[in-house]
Amino acid sequence: MGQPSESQTAAIAPDRPASRLASRSAVLAPLLLFLITFAVFSPVLRHHFIEGWDDSTAILTNRDYNPPRLSKLGRYWVPPPTDTFYVPVTYTIWGLLAMVSRSSAPPGLPFNPAYFYAANLVAHLLSVVMVFLILRRLVHQRWPAAAGAAMFALHPIQVEAVCNAWSLYSPLSGFFSFLAIWQYLIFADLRRSETGGRRAHGCVPLHYIFATLAFLLALMTKPTAVSVPLMIVAIEFFLRKRRLIEWAIPLAPWVALGPVFVWLNLHAAPGGTVFVPDITYRPLVPLDAIAFYLGKVFWPTGLVMDYGRSPIWLMEHPLAWLTAVVAPVAAWICWRLRRRFPWLAASFGVFVGGLLPTIGILPFDFQHYSTVADRYAYPAMLGVAIAAAFVLRRWANRMLVAGVIALLALFTFLSVRQTRTWQDDWHVAAYTLETNPNSKAGISIFRYLFTRWGHFDPPDHPFPAYKLCSLDEPTLMRSADFLRQKRFWDLAAGLYRNAIARDSRNVAAYSGLGAALLQGQEYPDAQRASREALRRDPDNALARTTLDRLAAVEPRAASTAPSN
Repeated sequence: MGQPSESQTAAIAPDRPASRLASRSAVLAPLLLFLITFAVFSPVLRHHFIEGWDDSTAILTNRDYNPPRLSKLGRYWVPPPTDTFYVPVTYTIWGLLAMVSRSSAPPGLPFNPAYFYAANLVAHLLSVVMVFLILRRLVHQRWPAAAGAAMFALHPIQVEAVCNAWSLYSPLSGFFSFLAIWQYLIFADLRRSETGGRRAHGCVPLHYIFATLAFLLALMTKPTAVSVPLMIVAIEFFLRKRRLIEWAIPLAPWVALGPVFVWLNLHAAPGGTVFVPDITYRPLVPLDAIAFYLGKVFWPTGLVMDYGRSPIWLMEHPLAWLTAVVAPVAAWICWRLRRRFPWLAASFGVFVGGLLPTIGILPFDFQHYSTVADRYAYPAMLGVAIAAAFVLRRWANRMLVAGVIALLALFTFLSVRQTRTWQDDWHVAAYTLETNPNSKAGISIFRYLFTRWGHFDPPDHPFPAYKLCSLDEPTLMRSADFLRQKRFWDLAAGLYRNAIARDSRNVAAYSGLGAALLQGQEYPDAQRASREALRRDPDNALARTTLDRLAAVEPRAASTAPSN
């Protein structure tokens, strides 16, 4: 009692601070949010480039950045693009970062990666502030808005967008998109005030101009920002109960801009070689993608750069029809409850609207690997933030608040752990292949590392080697030999065993396994593997050396070996 209903939300002006204490409290919530987000993601400033993936082609070997010149960046602003997406804002910022980071670049690299990751982190922090301001205007209560923004900021699905140097376009486009939404909401509120006879300080057109400029910058940072008008419509129609004429006219120019940027980027990367299911199965791709993202929102585990969820995989998956039911059922529930819980319909509409350009309605290049990727969910997470803020505003009690705090603490832990998996090529490939052993992206990065063995020393071994079962046999053996030489004996042993399982006549695998097990002081197994290698090849030098070394440590071997 005493709280406004959702249908009355739009008519209530944001509360003004009544005292200096209230003013300090107004700053405290976003400041805490800012500091916590920075603390969680700040380790990214020590990360390396992912050279085996898009960091190399987009940044490190980009001819316009080697050396970087302002005159070279002009070509990115001239449409249509010839060899890249039309995202001039992203490429310009990368070029500027290349200029300022050259002088402090580590040996062997043209640029200092800390500058690029700092740009990602700043863009994410600015996006979090914008989300807080949007929620503050929608729920009119500070701490529910802060909690919703924290849900956006700390959810583990956001890690990829922040921890990829080449993924700057995701948080940066998110910032411009959220800035456009925030400014539009202010514009819509002030225009309604003028219509109602209340003074609006004469700044209504300025907010619309700022919103439009922000939307343009979002489109020129990442073309998937075409969905911003749909996200605004979901808020205006379901949550704020605005009439069609109130939002259709101001959003019409934005909607008209969308096809232009879609065409520019389809011209650059048409995705024509991506497998597209026939008309009967084509709806399964976007429906499965929505269900997948909903699942990761509620159960954010197994997050990885390449899920392998391509259209071809989907056609061969027996549960495709089941996942396709999730989105329609969720939409039906939200529609049925739209009058009682308009925020539920609005948040679902914002979520789906933010995903719409990247769920496979139109084919795109990354679908060779997977239709879904964590970075694609970045703008859609505003819908999750809206739902969290309204739940707290409507049902705030000690138990719910404690549950939200516990959930945010869990998200913080998972995000910190997930951030570690993006430290460098080794960790990315290792974690990706551990989570998805058939990942094309993970295998691609791992193979790339074999061209850099002379300059590369894996810092630890965060994954079981047997997960690399999808590598071809020569690469598998080279991997095992390298890991054994680097004294990662357990990883090497796993790879040798995998090679033996493929071909029981592989003498090199037996001898390598014996040498690896000797390093790990697994003496009886090392002896058996080496003897098998000699049985198959009496002249095998590595196996004979291993047995000689075993004879030298026989007393210790006898005391430490497990009994048969």
